[in-house]
Amino acid sequence: MNNPLISIIVPIYNAEKYLEKTLVELVNQTYDNLEIILVDDGSTDKSGEICDRFAKEYKNIRVLHQPNSGVCAARNNGIAAAKGSLIGFCDSDDLPDRDLYETLCNVMLENDAELSMVDVKIVLPNGSEKTTSNGELEIWNTPDEFAYKFFTQYMNIGVYTKLFKREICDKIRFEEGRKINEDMFYFFEAAVNSKKTVHKSVAKYTYFRRDGSSTLNGFSDKFFDCIYFADRIVDITKERFPKLEDYAVANKISTSLRVLKRMITMGGYKKYSDKREEIISYIRGFDRKYCKKYLKQKDYTRFSVLKLNKKLFCLMTEYFDKY
Repeated sequence: MNNPLISIIVPIYNAEKYLEKTLVELVNQTYDNLEIILVDDGSTDKSGEICDRFAKEYKNIRVLHQPNSGVCAARNNGIAAAKGSLIGFCDSDDLPDRDLYETLCNVMLENDAELSMVDVKIVLPNGSEKTTSNGELEIWNTPDEFAYKFFTQYMNIGVYTKLFKREICDKIRFEEGRKINEDMFYFFEAAVNSKKTVHKSVAKYTYFRRDGSSTLNGFSDKFFDCIYFADRIVDITKERFPKLEDYAVANKISTSLRVLKRMITMGGYKKYSDKREEIISYIRGFDRKYCKKYLKQKDYTRFSVLKLNKKLFCLMTEYFDKY
């Protein structure tokens, strides 16, 4: 299998402003055995027309039109329609490097892996860029090796920098109805179902963090999905990797702290008072010794301030947010 068919799934909703640039990069990939599945998720702008136009021009593009059902349903339907033995994902407003899939496929095949990943370059609203690439190759030969690294080092969680063996995608699904961190959880589930996962630390995908991003607007209950998925990860870890349970719990503490921070900075602190107090009570229920051992330094500082005084935590978050 030196040139396997790769199916690239692109969920699309009202992306006419950016979609053509994304599709140009996809149809000009250096890897020559691609099918591109465009899933128009009930767009009300010209996105559907753009999809149909590209499908007429390029034989390896197929379009699925569906009623608006969310990004998870769009990705699931794309997987179901895919013919490839390898599955990749691309967002409709980002730019994959033209050798993204050639790189992912080569890394996968050269290392006999079931999941391969590269890095992302993030472009902030002010135009500045950041990436963590260092050119190194990491290989996790077992699911528990991956799980330990997942909890203890930074990883890009987006599915758009990954390539998955079809057999893995057939075992799991994106959880429909969830709106945030659904891709992180899918990636985690896929990796712990992979016999070998490989990471090449090169930035091959540009993600644009735009002012209109759903994660940068006002706070809503969708952010509680983050804690929901952190709970799911705890459950999986307890069952599959019991020695790592404390790390999974620490991940939930850190996630809860970030959600609480967003509640303060994005206007949800008063509106969701019951949920707020539930989160605060959960976090403050842990002792300092435990959190010092398992939390990263910034999160331990946040925990310590909240443990001491929640009003002080709110003030520091709202006015400084530097700790």
